Amino acid sequence: MQICSVSVEGFRCLEDIAGVPVLSQMVHLRTQEGRVRAEVLREDSADKDVRRHLSMIATTLGFRNSVLLHERFFVAVEGVSETSAFPVLFRKHAGFPIQSAGICLWAGGSNEGALRFARSLKDHGRDVAFVVDKDSRTNQKHVFRDDKLKEHGFDLEQECLYLGSPNELKDLFTNDDWAETANALWKPNAERGPWQPQEIEELRAGKFSSQLLNLLKGGSPEGPKIKEDLVVGIAAHLAQGRIPAALSAIFDSLVSRAQNAGPHLW
Repeated sequence: MQICSVSVEGFRCLEDIAGVPVLSQMVHLRTQEGRVRAEVLREDSADKDVRRHLSMIATTLGFRNSVLLHERFFVAVEGVSETSAFPVLFRKHAGFPIQSAGICLWAGGSNEGALRFARSLKDHGRDVAFVVDKDSRTNQKHVFRDDKLKEHGFDLEQECLYLGSPNELKDLFTNDDWAETANALWKPNAERGPWQPQEIEELRAGKFSSQLLNLLKGGSPEGPKIKEDLVVGIAAHLAQGRIPAALSAIFDSLVSRAQNAGPHLW
């Protein structure tokens, strides 16, 4: 275990911090009422706890979080669904927090917002990629055209990533996974019986996520209220071995990119 004390002598440990491969191996020592208090992360710490841990260490050192450990590699996504679900799914896939890979997720508020954020960072020499729903290529093809992306300096293979089968993140998960998650988290009305995979399959002909939300919200008093609830729910409930292959491949690609990213001078 590598132990790093961030007291008044904390500046001496910055090189040690950079070499810590797993955040749970980092111990934050601080004084409280004349006693030394050790703060560590559990292996299963939630994403918000990881971010809080990093923030406290950065604050103690007088630095921004970005200077300390992560934000070597920025990944722009569409919204809160991705920033909430990706850390959970990433940990299940990789076995460590997304911050440990040097990846900083940023919600753009929309697919075009994610692109604008990524483009702005590229203009400032940062290592960046964007991950948006695959239907962005058709719904806003004037924005996500290959020639336009190349014009702004994007590598089409490594920095422009799309999720969907065929359209969006939510339709990557199988009918069985959605039915199992729904029965566990959003108990159906007694008169209708358990959610069935075939019901999910019938929704795929249209706008899948909207129809799925309407089905589960209308058929359960505990149903999801917004689309974010769908993604966060299945991310939390899904077994480790059931993460869609397309999503796992993107996570592996992001890890590979992050390993070769930064550091940069601000």
